[in-house]
Amino acid sequence: MQDNGKCGNCAFYKAFYTAGLNKFEKSEYGLCGETDGVVKREEKCECYKKRAYHRVVTPAAINEFNNAIIKISELWEIFTDDNGRKR
Repeated sequence: MQDNGKCGNCAFYKAFYTAGLNKFEKSEYGLCGETDGVVKREEKCECYKKRAYHRVVTPAAINEFNNAIIKISELWEIFTDDNGRKR
């Protein structure tokens, strides 16, 4: 997604929706959470803040997580006996 400083791409912007026939339609207006005012999606203002997006977990991260779980399990076996009690 392209960040161009427009209110529609701002972290504070909450879009307005209107009820359509089969779905909700996004309006060209929304609420600015910083100024508590109604703004147009294409406007630019001084309180613009880049929207944060969630990162995608990669297979390499999942592999490292699985390795850490295996190491913890091995340590758990060292510190407990066959009945699951602490040594």
